[in-house]
Amino acid sequence: MADIAREHGAIVLLDIHFSDTWADPGQQSLPATWSQLPDSVLNDSITAYVVRCVEAVNPDALQLGNETNNGWMWPRGNRWSNPAGWEVTMSTAVRAARSANPTMPVWMHFSGYRDVGAYAAEAKEFGVDGVGLSYYPWWHGTDLDSLGAALDIIQSHGLQSAIFEFMAPWTGTWNDTAHNLVGENTVLVPGYPATPQGQADFIRDIRVLAGAHGAWATIYWEPFWLSGSSPVENCTWADFNGSLLPSSEVR
Repeated sequence: MADIAREHGAIVLLDIHFSDTWADPGQQSLPATWSQLPDSVLNDSITAYVVRCVEAVNPDALQLGNETNNGWMWPRGNRWSNPAGWEVTMSTAVRAARSANPTMPVWMHFSGYRDVGAYAAEAKEFGVDGVGLSYYPWWHGTDLDSLGAALDIIQSHGLQSAIFEFMAPWTGTWNDTAHNLVGENTVLVPGYPATPQGQADFIRDIRVLAGAHGAWATIYWEPFWLSGSSPVENCTWADFNGSLLPSSEVR
């Protein structure tokens, strides 16, 4: 998949969740095969896994963890209840990434724009290159000025900033039986209705905002998850028939 992406001129950012299931601020489950390991062996396993992933995929950039506001691999790396474990495990992962590819940018990932300053300070101490943000208005707030300020705060710590996840709906309806993350009554940023053009305008303006604040990249999640039990088929860049929407043309 990475090779195909590069053949089409894309840059590959590899996000390692360090979990057997989806990782986000509310769940950061330690992989089952690591759950009984002593700390020293766990750190060896983290190192070996990071090196293996980098060697296999050869990404252009590496993201360590997914939305790690509260740490990762709970309880061993919980940022609040076990800060020492958080520091050791993340530092171990960063060192492993540097050993696997010394020139590859290494990133951490924060959800939202509130309280990012303390997290960015920790990220700087870990020795990563940047912090990417998730931004979903219905969870994080509708103040785009605060989003821009968060990008600036990250950079004030000597790090690069980016938007690693964002999305917007083109309709409030659905096309399968799976619960959708965005519904007809979801709070959106004012001025960006759940219409094809409203979605395209939102994507364009997020990209403009990110560029104005010196962000490295904006990454849309998830533009073509149309099939199966998708929770975001109304936020894709194609309609329910697979026809491309105006959002797909935004550059």
